[in-house]
Amino acid sequence: MDLTKWRRCQKERLVAGLCLQCGKVYVQSPHRTCLDCRKKKRKRRQRLYDGRLSKGLCPVCGRKRNEDDTIYCSLCRERQGQHKQQHPDRRKYRHRVRRKHRREGLCTSCGRGRDEEGFLECSRCRQRARNNYRERMSVLASLQSDRK
Repeated sequence: MDLTKWRRCQKERLVAGLCLQCGKVYVQSPHRTCLDCRKKKRKRRQRLYDGRLSKGLCPVCGRKRNEDDTIYCSLCRERQGQHKQQHPDRRKYRHRVRRKHRREGLCTSCGRGRDEEGFLECSRCRQRARNNYRERMSVLASLQSDRK
């Protein structure tokens, strides 16, 4: 399928409220693709990232990495530094957004509606935070057991 046909197909799907990748009907959310397509994309990107790292390449662009301790090439590292210079107050911005969401009764993480009273985050964000915490703790536990 050529590029113009693909773009036209995507516009039609967007208007119809369908997934832009596969065309399935899905629950409307801030995403434009269904959960299955997002999972597949996440897995593809993770495989690409891991593959590049294992080959000693920059995980972002695939170029040869620097010899120092960074995992990025010099160009990606420079871009990362420029981004940090352009957005030095990211932490302050997130704090303002979280306060605003809290005042409006929204989830302080994603900004969607809260589904349970008594919590500042929706159940989805709480579950994600719980999983991240468990993963960090298991990594720490394995690192500590390796030291012994």
